[in-house]
Amino acid sequence: MKLLLFTILIGLEAGAAAQAVETAGTIAVSAEDEMLECPTSAVKDKIEEWRSKAISIYTKGQYQKVATAIDKCFTSKVPLCLNELADEVDLSRNNRSYYDKDHLPRAEQMIVKSEKDLPKEFLDGGFFSTNEGYVKMPKDILTLAKEKGWEALLYKTRSTGGFDDPPNLLMVVIPGRDKDIYIQTSPHGAPQDQNNPVPQLTKDELANGQSTMTIITVDKTVNPPIGQLRLLNKEGYGKDAPYKWTNRLTTESCLKCHSTPLRSISPIGYKVVNGAEKRMSAEDEATTTRINEMMVIKDLSWGRVKTEDGKVLKLGPDQKLRPLGWLPAGSEDRSEDELKLCATTNKKINFAAFGSYRYDAIMSANPTINFSKVKHSMDCAMCHNGSIRGSLNQNFSDQEIRFKILVDRSMPPGADLTDDERIALYNCLNIERTNSKIDKAWKENGEWLKREACADVPTRRTNRMNLERPGTGSGTGR
Repeated sequence: MKLLLFTILIGLEAGAAAQAVETAGTIAVSAEDEMLECPTSAVKDKIEEWRSKAISIYTKGQYQKVATAIDKCFTSKVPLCLNELADEVDLSRNNRSYYDKDHLPRAEQMIVKSEKDLPKEFLDGGFFSTNEGYVKMPKDILTLAKEKGWEALLYKTRSTGGFDDPPNLLMVVIPGRDKDIYIQTSPHGAPQDQNNPVPQLTKDELANGQSTMTIITVDKTVNPPIGQLRLLNKEGYGKDAPYKWTNRLTTESCLKCHSTPLRSISPIGYKVVNGAEKRMSAEDEATTTRINEMMVIKDLSWGRVKTEDGKVLKLGPDQKLRPLGWLPAGSEDRSEDELKLCATTNKKINFAAFGSYRYDAIMSANPTINFSKVKHSMDCAMCHNGSIRGSLNQNFSDQEIRFKILVDRSMPPGADLTDDERIALYNCLNIERTNSKIDKAWKENGEWLKREACADVPTRRTNRMNLERPGTGSGTGR
C-alpha cells in the first residue's frame, strides 16, 4: 500500500466561467502499479498527458483509481475530452452496462418538433382543415419537387431500405439553411421488370406508400450537426391512410446498418450493373449522386440523451467495439502469407436484399490477386472514424459490408480492385472480425477514449468552454 498525493498546482483567475482543475487536498488510495497525480496545468497538452496515463491505468483494470482521480482532480467540471473516459469508468465501478437509450429524453432540442415543421404539402388536410398530427406524401411528388427545388427519386433498391417490402422506394430530400429533411416511403405496386431501375407507378400509387414513412432530419445549426430518425406508421385502413406523427426517435435498433443517421442509397443500375440489371438514366444517376453527396456530413452525430441522475450519454455505436479494419502498430496480421490464407476462404458469396434482388460473387477458378492492393484496402477505420464517415465496428452488419464491397462496389472509394480481389478483401476482413488477439490489442490501446481532442481551458467568460460534463465534487460518486 502506498500513499498517493493528489495536489493541484494551479487555479484559474477570478471570474472564470468554470474551474476545470481544482485543489483536491490530500487523500490516501491504493496504488498498485502507477501514480496518478492531478494535472499540473489546465492547458491541453497537460490534460492529454494526464488522460493518456489515466487510460493506461484504466485498461489494466484499475478503474477505481481513475474514478477517484477524476472525482478529486475535476471537482467542478470535467473537461469535454475526458467524457468518454469518465463514462467508461462510471460503467465499470457501478457494474452497469446497458441503458435503454431510445427511451431516455434527448439532451438537444429537436429542430423538427411536429409535422407542422414540414412543408405544408406534406400535411394531411381536407378542404377546410388540417388533420393535425398526420403526414402524407403529396400527389405528383416528382413534379412538385422540381417546382420546389427539392431532390426526389423513385427507384428500385438492390440493398435494404425502408421497413416494408422493397424494391420500390421513393426518396424526397428537402434542403434548407438550418436543416435538411429526408423523407422515404415504399410505394405500393407490383415490381414489374425487376431489372429496370424505375418502377412503373401512377401518381396515386406514389402518394400511397406502404405502412412506414422514414423521416430523417439534420440539424445544421449545431456543431457537430445532429441527425434524428423517426419512423411514422400508418393509422387507419386503406392505401391512402395517413402516417401518424411521432417525436419518438430511433437510434439503437438502426446501428447495425446505419453508421450515421444517413446512409447512401443504391438503386438498381446505379454506376455498376450486375447480371441483367439495366443502367439508370443519366438524369436519375445524377440525382442519386447529388442525394448521396448531401448525406456525407462531417462529424454527423446521433446526438445525446440524459439519464435520471443527470448523466449525458452519447448516442451511436459503442465506442469500445473495435473498428472494422483496425490493427495495432507493427502487426503482422496482414502479411502476404496471412492474406493468402484468408483470401480464398469463400469462393462464392451470396447476397440477398430485402426485396427480390439477388447476386452471387464468384471467384475465378484460378484467381490472380494483388495482395498489396487488398492489404491497403482493409484500412476501413482510416475513413470510417466517426468524422469523415460514420464509424464501422466488428458488430456492423455483415450483409451491408458484403453489399458495399461486392455488389455496388462503392467501398473502398476509388479502389481499383478486380472481382477476385474484392472477394479476397471481404474474406480477410471477415476473418479479422473475430481475431481475439486484435481484440485484446484494441482494448489495451484505449484509442476509443481519445476520440475527442483536448483544448486549453479558457479563463474568461467570453471564451467558449471545452467543458460539458458536470463534475460531482469530492466523495459523491457519479
